[in-house]
Amino acid sequence: MDAKRAGMSGISYPLGDALGQYSQAAYDSLQSALNAADALAKNVTTTEQQADDALNAIIVAESVLSDSLVLTQDGVSYNAYRDFAGDEAGEIPYGFNVEDLTNGATATVQEEDGINFFG
Repeated sequence: MDAKRAGMSGISYPLGDALGQYSQAAYDSLQSALNAADALAKNVTTTEQQADDALNAIIVAESVLSDSLVLTQDGVSYNAYRDFAGDEAGEIPYGFNVEDLTNGATATVQEEDGINFFG
């Protein structure tokens, strides 16, 4: 679980109900699944089935979080949308494969004059 949490650090998760944001409830469910798996990992009586179930719960919660991205506003659906205002400067936006976007270069959310952008 430490490796999973480490992989999530440095990633920005804009949460809310607005266009380009992810569901707070879905994010909380992922955190709960991680906490439950962490508790099982520390329990010496955990069975293989319990560990498998915990791993599957994390996989499902990650999928639900990814699918919770709000892409419809005022009856208009977008194929992709991201308002970087909700992202943390210096972090990688959740749901982005930076290497694909930058041809292998590094990139994070940047802030300039109070405006966040990806660069």
